[in-house]
Formats: sequence, structure tokens, C-alpha cells
Amino acid sequence: MLKSAVLDPSDSDQLSFTLLTFGPDAGNAFHTHTHDQVLMAVEGAGVVVTAAGTLEFGPGDVVLVPAGEDHWRAAASGRHCAMLSITPQGTTTAVT
Repeated sequence: MLKSAVLDPSDSDQLSFTLLTFGPDAGNAFHTHTHDQVLMAVEGAGVVVTAAGTLEFGPGDVVLVPAGEDHWRAAASGRHCAMLSITPQGTTTAVT
């Protein structure tokens, strides 16, 4: 996963915008955030996996991950994905 800030942290004292890029079948580990997270696919196909199941999404689709929800995100099988992650400044992440 490649992670790059879309906005410099000094551009907003309230929000963090990060572009997450996943190669085919690449993803991250289960984790939680202390605040809500909004994910928006901008290219390819991605998945978000929670205890409730797997949600696949594509360009323009928006997914809300509530604070404290254990989840992981990845590129869909055999695909790549670029997604924006939008969180409040100061959000912390805990790998579960």
C-alpha cells in the first residue's frame, strides 16, 4: 500500500485527506480508528471487510467506516485500487 497526503496537515486543522493506493490483491490488517473514516474510490475496485461482511466499491462510491469498527481495506481480487481516506485530524489507528 502506498500512502500519500493529499493535503498538507497545515492546510486544515480539522480534516486529513490521504490517498491510499493498493496493487492487485494488496491490503492491510484489521484495525480501528478513534473517529469515523470516509473512503472514496477514485480508481479501480476496492473492498472493505468488517464482521458484517465484504463490501466492494468502485470509482465515485463512498463508504463510511464508523469509529471503532474493526475493518480492513484492500484492492478487489486481481484488481488495483486508489481510494481517498478522509478522517478528522488527530484520529488514531489501532491494529487489532
